[in-house]
Amino acid sequence: ADELFASGKTLDDPEGRQLLDQFVKFRPENVIASGPFMFDVNSFTVSQNTLLKNEKCWNANDVKFDRIINYQGETSDITPVVLSKDVDYATHGFPPATVQQTAPTVVPGSHTLPSSSTSQASQPARHSKIASLVGSPKALHIAA
Repeated sequence: ADELFASGKTLDDPEGRQLLDQFVKFRPENVIASGPFMFDVNSFTVSQNTLLKNEKCWNANDVKFDRIINYQGETSDITPVVLSKDVDYATHGFPPATVQQTAPTVVPGSHTLPSSSTSQASQPARHSKIASLVGSPKALHIAA
């Protein structure tokens, strides 16, 4: 790649497109990990991925979950996952109607988030963060 770009070529050139195609198709069988979790490379999609417990980690006995499932997307994409209680923790700002539908799972004292286009001081907060711990004790489902 360094030689290609140093020669003045870009991803728009045939050689650049070929390099990009090779990069996009690259799927390692295993990812080297030293932390408590490692990527499940076969689980990656546009909307979610899974981290698996690394049994070889120095503190593997202290890790409480066998896997973590991360859901990605805008609030409108994540709201159905939250409402179906398929998520244990969400970092999104949700409209009051969604918060009411998940009332038992709202963390007491959770703070509200202002609209991204206004400051908290100039307009009352319209969204609340939702977090629940209703999932499997062996898997943690996160929407971030």
